[in-house]
Amino acid sequence: MNACTNATCNNQIGSPNLFSGNIEAANYDYLVNKTSTYVFLATFSLVTVLHILLGIYWRKWWTLYTLCIGSMLESIGWGGRYWSAKTLFWDPTNGGSWSSDDQGFIMQIVCLIIAPTFFSAANYILLGRSQYSSITASSFSKVFTFADFICLLIQCIGGGMVGTAETDEGMRNGLHVMAVGVIAQIVVTVIFSIFFAEFYLRCSRNRPAMKTVNLLAWLRFFKRCAMPSKSSSSSPSGTISEAEKGSQPLMTDQTPSMVQGPQRITWLQGALLASNLLVLARSTYRAVELLSFSPEKPGAYADQNLFIAMDASLMLLLLVIYVVAHPGLLDGRKLF
Repeated sequence: MNACTNATCNNQIGSPNLFSGNIEAANYDYLVNKTSTYVFLATFSLVTVLHILLGIYWRKWWTLYTLCIGSMLESIGWGGRYWSAKTLFWDPTNGGSWSSDDQGFIMQIVCLIIAPTFFSAANYILLGRSQYSSITASSFSKVFTFADFICLLIQCIGGGMVGTAETDEGMRNGLHVMAVGVIAQIVVTVIFSIFFAEFYLRCSRNRPAMKTVNLLAWLRFFKRCAMPSKSSSSSPSGTISEAEKGSQPLMTDQTPSMVQGPQRITWLQGALLASNLLVLARSTYRAVELLSFSPEKPGAYADQNLFIAMDASLMLLLLVIYVVAHPGLLDGRKLF
């Protein structure tokens, strides 16, 4: 009868490598904490359901493909971590290490990295609907959402490289490509913050923009032949006067709302400011984590507590903020 030793099998989770004396884990470089995984999987799932219900009730359909999809991706990502925790096994190679199903690892790293791009899109659309921006609502949302899509695309390409990598070098290259997408998202978020600062100043002084610039005015060149009457009614300089802004979806105090006047604007400012800072802080952490990774020195990548504090907790807080200060509550019909 063959004896079962740590060199061949191991039922003691957390046992160290027989050669180094350290606990070694593949993929994550740490043992996934089951308690935190269960808690975040449950809370993200609950918040996802709440956002779906609120988006449908208040008929804020754009929140379904921004906040809801991002929240779903967070839930799927934590589902991947749950999968990893449930499939943990001992690999006796080279003194032994703890490993788990690769698909669960790929699921969590891709979904959790790209999810916040949808939260940024929600910020762009929400601020673009305000009358306190010097950029037209339509072009503001379209330009920033398109930039957000490019960031998402880069991160997805990196995620695909991670998913198909067969070597540590291939995984590192994929993570670095994802980092490029995250850095691009940081740049877009910083530019957005400048326009948010303008929004805050105009809003605090109650000075709506008298004229707005259409960032997509150059597209009219391609539409003049097809729609001459529409193009002739628009300002050739790409600006829109106060009289023309009536057709735009502005966030004015005349909109029926559960939260009225200055209080509604204050809620909007608080939600946008908090969510923007949370995305910026999380993206900065992720960029440092992905760029500093190497198989020999994983750095922040191997710090589970830092990940929970700077990624999971921040994104959960963002989603909770948008449950409390949901765009439908700010300018939609009453809940009761």
